[in-house]
Amino acid sequence: MPCTHQLKFDVKLARLANLPHQELEGNLFIRYSISTLDNRQIQVETKEIQTTSKSSQFLSEFASFECQTNSDPIDQLKKLSNVKFELRLRKRTSALTRIMARSTLLGTAEISWKDVVASREMSLEKWLKFSSIKGAKLPDLLVEMKINQIYFQILNCDIIPTI
Repeated sequence: MPCTHQLKFDVKLARLANLPHQELEGNLFIRYSISTLDNRQIQVETKEIQTTSKSSQFLSEFASFECQTNSDPIDQLKKLSNVKFELRLRKRTSALTRIMARSTLLGTAEISWKDVVASREMSLEKWLKFSSIKGAKLPDLLVEMKINQIYFQILNCDIIPTI
């Protein structure tokens, strides 16, 4: 009997802290990438973060994902590459050119799926320190990742009544 496993998980970008006080030539945003079981990448971008004089800013960016596999989803997660986070800067532009505006990579950080699976209740809250590309001081990012639901479904099964 074929069996399909389904996995649901959430990624929340909760807060940026230790924001630099210098004026930036644009707005920050975060792009993160999640590998899939068939070696594709899902990329998610946050809305642009208006830099202010505050050293900390709440983001509350939330995404929920669902996937299916024919084998144990936890074993599959452990085989996937880390979730990669990029802190990026998009120069201020007019509304017409914003769609085409390129961004600059400022720093990178990662979370391992093994850490999420090994955490209590498969829920991990972690402050990430970005590795700077250009040596600049970068903010820290509070990320929450949680594996919500794992279940399986038996497909094409015949039910034989017992008498």
